[in-house]
Amino acid sequence: MADVVQHKLQLEFLRQVHRRALARLAALLETQREYAEAIRHLQRLLQEEPTDEESCRGLMRLMAVMGDRAGALRVYRDHAATLRRELGIEPSGDTRRAHQVLLRNEAATDERAPASADARADVGPPLVGRDREWQALLAAWRGAAAGKPGFALLTGEAGIGKSRLSEELMGWARSQGASVAATRSYATEGQLSLAPVSDWLRTDVLRRGLLRLAPMWLTEVARILPELRTERPELPPPAAITEYGQRQRFFEALARSVLAAPQPLLLVIDDLRDDVA
Repeated sequence: MADVVQHKLQLEFLRQVHRRALARLAALLETQREYAEAIRHLQRLLQEEPTDEESCRGLMRLMAVMGDRAGALRVYRDHAATLRRELGIEPSGDTRRAHQVLLRNEAATDERAPASADARADVGPPLVGRDREWQALLAAWRGAAAGKPGFALLTGEAGIGKSRLSEELMGWARSQGASVAATRSYATEGQLSLAPVSDWLRTDVLRRGLLRLAPMWLTEVARILPELRTERPELPPPAAITEYGQRQRFFEALARSVLAAPQPLLLVIDDLRDDVA
């Protein structure tokens, strides 16, 4: 009897080692952008253990990256049904939030219709190489999406693929239902250091939240978005910034404008220059 118990324990130990190895392999394939192969391993993990929520979230995420949001939503529904049937529980908060992000992204895609059937069509050709840089960007994004604001700076000579790498990250973030606002710096802007911020605030994703701010904050934002006073003539003209407190209020208004956008939020400036930074 003891031998039988020991044998079962050994089998369970080996099964768990195998599952951890598959999960690690799927994570490595994901960082190398081998999404189809990573999906195959996650499907196997979920098939062997239908109540595995981490594998479920990973599979949902990668199916969304590949443009199959309907399939990702189906994975959630099947998984939730299994948890209710087998364990009598609902999916965890993390899994439900991942589901809500997919639903929000689906609705946003419908609002932008007609759109390309390929959710990654705006990303451009497949990204080749840059594995180390991509992994660093992905880690930074995941930290930010988890509630830890972050900043990443891509540096190097012109033509080495910095813009293409940022495009890949924007496509990735959009596939996860994140809000994305991008702009570009130009030499002709001279010392207009807030020009990129103005561009961000004029994007649809930030403008919708911006317009819900209280008038006192809109008045401050109108310093760099003068069209707001045309659209909202009741706004008083902003006072000249002559004191520290007024400057602080202006920057708080900009911060509120950004935070009013659906989160998580990715802000991108391409070709950031020393003379406009």
